[in-house]
Amino acid sequence: MAAQDTTLKGFPDPVGGRSVLCVVDHQGPASYTTGGATFPQQGIYGGPNSLGLRSILWCSGGTSEDGLYRVIPIFGGGGGVHGTIKLQWWVISTGAQVAADVNLSGSVIRLLTIGG
Repeated sequence: MAAQDTTLKGFPDPVGGRSVLCVVDHQGPASYTTGGATFPQQGIYGGPNSLGLRSILWCSGGTSEDGLYRVIPIFGGGGGVHGTIKLQWWVISTGAQVAADVNLSGSVIRLLTIGG
């Protein structure tokens, strides 16, 4: 089962020019993929339009609400604008990346995402 994203009321919100701000509560995946889980969910037309965005320019990371994991966004580098990014989940107590196939669906992180 894919991770669930719940967009906060009032978002997405234009922030100037073509940029759009979106705040979302992101539930971890039911089966983690080593190297990072794809974010955001793909809309029915492809791309990150499930969040009301055409692309991902920036996304915050942070600590999951249960305090167990640190989430780090991976953008792919090279100055590219992408429709998806990877979210790497790290176990705070050990400093290791979450192992493959671990169920993270009980953990949620609030992400601030800027898209185009």
